[in-house]
Amino acid sequence: LLTLADDPAAEIVKVAGLIRPWLTALSTHGAGEGRSARGSVAAGVIPACPGPLLVVGRQALPIDPGPGC
Repeated sequence: LLTLADDPAAEIVKVAGLIRPWLTALSTHGAGEGRSARGSVAAGVIPACPGPLLVVGRQALPIDPGPGC
């Protein structure tokens, strides 16, 4: 599903509310402290997502994923 929006977090929450997936997955590349640690889109989706949410940050990836990645 592809949509265009000025506010990506609000659009993700809206679509998740409409289609009710069993899981919404979101990757983020935020850096820093507090809200920016997750990224602004993830920070907007986390408190408002109507169902289960998986957020994977860049810290979850190995420093060197090796060949083929």
